[in-house]
Amino acid sequence: MTVRFGPIASRCLALGILAALVTAGYLAIALPLLDTVADNRREIADLNAALARFEQIAGERAARKAELGVLERQQATQEGFLQGSNETLIAADLQNRIKALAAAGKGELTSTQILASDAEGKLKRVGVRGLMAIPLAGLVRVFYDLESATPFLFIDNVEIRPRLDPRRRGYGDVDTGTLEARFDVYGFVHAAALPALPSVTPRRR
Repeated sequence: MTVRFGPIASRCLALGILAALVTAGYLAIALPLLDTVADNRREIADLNAALARFEQIAGERAARKAELGVLERQQATQEGFLQGSNETLIAADLQNRIKALAAAGKGELTSTQILASDAEGKLKRVGVRGLMAIPLAGLVRVFYDLESATPFLFIDNVEIRPRLDPRRRGYGDVDTGTLEARFDVYGFVHAAALPALPSVTPRRR
């Protein structure tokens, strides 16, 4: 049986079929394409934000590198200098170091004296005078350990003599006996690192 439509009905039916085809085409092609475009836009926005962060980091690289260089130079210059919050503590640390080295060399630190500090430009010299009784081999080791250690230390005004041996009523043998050694040990500290206090006055211990 053949169904016949009038002109108006036929036109409406044709328009309906066309609308259905357009809708199907939109759902099948246009909608996925729009989703892809939206995803691409979000990805582009994320990439632009990441690029902005990288550019900011790259812009700070030169400043960070310069800052690192300053810190490295400061570290290198600090390693050779004495450290401490004030001259008294620095000198006390020197005394303890000499005492420990004397004991390691089978000797005895009999007395110490903190020397008056001297300013030398931007540096300040802090020193200690020590008197010890020690065998020759131990004294050589003490001097070596002091001058080869870090921070840098310097030895000056050295006086060495054999120690009196009561058993022999005279001086002992230089090579095997005990010596009396008097010497100054000093190092340097950055003056800017110390508080503005008067210089240390000599003090015996």
